[in-house]
Amino acid sequence: MTIQSLEEYLRLKIDLLRDCNIIRDTRGHSRIPCFVLEKPAKLQPPSADAVITKAKRSQPPRNATKFFMKIYPTDRVQDLQNIASIYNEAKVPTAQIVQLGYLSEIDQTYCIYEYIEGKTLRELLKQNSADCLERIGYRTGTELSKFRKITVPENDFLSSFHQKMLQLLHNAHLQKRDYNKTHSVKLPKVDLQRLERSLWHLKNVIDRTELNFKHGDINLYNIIFHAQTPYFIDTDGSGISLRGLDFRGNCWWGWTGNNTEREQAVYRGIYRGYFADQIPDSFHQELGFAIIYEFLLRLERYENIDEQTRYSFLRWHDILERTKYFENYQFDWF
Repeated sequence: MTIQSLEEYLRLKIDLLRDCNIIRDTRGHSRIPCFVLEKPAKLQPPSADAVITKAKRSQPPRNATKFFMKIYPTDRVQDLQNIASIYNEAKVPTAQIVQLGYLSEIDQTYCIYEYIEGKTLRELLKQNSADCLERIGYRTGTELSKFRKITVPENDFLSSFHQKMLQLLHNAHLQKRDYNKTHSVKLPKVDLQRLERSLWHLKNVIDRTELNFKHGDINLYNIIFHAQTPYFIDTDGSGISLRGLDFRGNCWWGWTGNNTEREQAVYRGIYRGYFADQIPDSFHQELGFAIIYEFLLRLERYENIDEQTRYSFLRWHDILERTKYFENYQFDWF
């Protein structure tokens, strides 16, 4: 189904959309359809009984005429409701769900969120000093740390995660071999045997850390500040996992470029806030593991896309050489 035909179908099936302008949102790197919905101001917002989740907040950013919609494959209604419930239980600010439903004819779930007016951490990065950004990060980490109080039931995460790692490593070796066989210009040098040894060593460290409920992808685009409060968006990947894996996005920030100092300040603030100024020694290894894991995930995500494979090897070649494959590496900017 094309995006245009999907929009037409959604407009027929979802009452809220019939009077809305539907604008495709191509910001970020989402691989699922995302839309901004603009409702004429004279029309009333959805009734209170249409709201799935509610939370008391000071200075709420709710916009009665603007919403954000994501379309997910398969039936995710119960899953998204559970995620929203945990955010409300933990009192972690996020975009509230306005309307949610499963469309069995196309086996997809739509979720309409309130639209958060504000600035992302990425936008604030350009406008503030490193000291100010560290304070902003600290506030973000403090809110995020509320998840650590959520009771996590025992599950089979660690065993399934081990299998996932084996699959990702196998895929990395195959992609490197196949690319170099079919291209005269070889991939940038990444020693996958050394990377694998380092990864298993780091995993021994993170296996001893606690399982937490986590957002899933803390990066500078997924936090919006409104009235000095950080709101976490793109929460659909939230769930139980190892705490360090929430910060895979740190591989994109704080390494190179003109904003390195300010990017490091934001993340330093987040980590200080998350751990209440007591960043454990093991977190250096946890973050190293997360950054290698992101490399393997990215190879899987863009499998058979040659330019993306090359970009991944180029990006991580620089990081891995600089950190010596995270063998006993310490982040000196913590």
